Amino acid sequence: MVTEADYTIIYLDGSKETRALTSNLDVEQVDIIRRGTTSVLVINTAWKSQLTISLAGTSGNNESQNFSMFGESSLLRSKSEQLLNVSQTRESTDTQTTTDLLDVKYNFRWLRASKWYNTVSVDYSYDPLNEISWRSVLGIGSGKKFIDHSLTDISMDVAVSAVYQSFDDFEEISPALRVAATYRKKMFGGRVELLQQNRLLWITETNGGVIDGLLGLRFLLSNAFNLDLRSNVKYETEPAENSKNTDLTYSVGIGVSF
Repeated sequence: MVTEADYTIIYLDGSKETRALTSNLDVEQVDIIRRGTTSVLVINTAWKSQLTISLAGTSGNNESQNFSMFGESSLLRSKSEQLLNVSQTRESTDTQTTTDLLDVKYNFRWLRASKWYNTVSVDYSYDPLNEISWRSVLGIGSGKKFIDHSLTDISMDVAVSAVYQSFDDFEEISPALRVAATYRKKMFGGRVELLQQNRLLWITETNGGVIDGLLGLRFLLSNAFNLDLRSNVKYETEPAENSKNTDLTYSVGIGVSF
């Protein structure tokens, strides 16, 4: 593949260069190729996506059904990154639904000098079984990539946020502080990937908040399929009545990349 326009080339060893693509490019050593220009609203096949679905159930003395879905998409450019995560968990026993949670996170990063970036984030969670049936968060802030390598990525950002949430009989808007951290590590030539994500949302008016944590381990079975092990933890400082502070879920599923 030969181009006239410049592209940012990221190799498997983590090194980078920006130039036009030529016939002497060793594609076996390439991890990611980013376009040299950035369009904030671009939507095309350059998105790299992953979808994992887990199903489990029992019958007999007890009837139960468990469903877990996790999807992530990323669009990488030379000066920007767009990251989208969607997860849904539903658990029911006999005729009672014990968990029904939808969580969506979108993050746009504008890359600056010395691994710094500005960020705009939108988070949405829907939990009809909780006192707060849904919560939407808009944040604007900045962060830094402490390690920006094709095999290791460590970043952290802080954002001033506005929280719009719905209770049983009213809705409110509150200021908040959002702190997010990501650790991603590829091992054994990229065949195994470790992912750790944490987010703290602190609502200043109520002096309380939410901590979300994700720990995932992915084993690449082929170029398209993988085995995905994942655990999610959610901690509420002020949970709904008759509810515990912490929700912890585990899932094992088959994922597909496209």
